[in-house]
Amino acid sequence: MKRAFFQNLEGCPEFTEFDLDELSRELGFDSRGLLPVITQDAASKVVLMLAWINRAALSETLLAGYVTYWSRSRYWFLYPS
Repeated sequence: MKRAFFQNLEGCPEFTEFDLDELSRELGFDSRGLLPVITQDAASKVVLMLAWINRAALSETLLAGYVTYWSRSRYWFLYPS
């Protein structure tokens, strides 16, 4: 994972479009195609959970505007991103 790539993302304006293939290449997906993600309360900064995301869930998150987590049996949504 290249730190500079993600530091550049932090300064992007809202609704900036990203190339999903490029973003996927930069993320640290494991050999099963999963990436650990942390859900954190925006106000209190309390960590709510550790979950997993795959490329399909990442795509759905970016398209729908709701965080989509990977599940063996289904996708599920939690908070607006």
